[in-house]
Amino acid sequence: MLATVLTCLITGILASLQVYAAQLVWGSWTGFPDIDTAFVHVAGKAGGPVLFMTVTSRCSVANIGSGSSAHLGAPACSTAWGGSNALSPRFFGAIDPRRNIHATT
Repeated sequence: MLATVLTCLITGILASLQVYAAQLVWGSWTGFPDIDTAFVHVAGKAGGPVLFMTVTSRCSVANIGSGSSAHLGAPACSTAWGGSNALSPRFFGAIDPRRNIHATT
């Protein structure tokens, strides 16, 4: 429990510092070219075009990773729910005994 609380606390502090630093770099929040991509524009103003492209590419890679993990985690959740009879165990809870993986029937 302590690790969870410390993770939330440290993440909150780091996010606050990041927003404060962005405010110092950019100034007025009304001047962003696009409010949805304000993070990369602040990076571009702070570090030029190289940092802008670096942050943009890193955000794209992070998006792909987050989406992939969500898609890969869904079958594991479905199998667990099928094993506990929360979903149809005939389909979602079936485990192939030979390969010990989720098997569709």
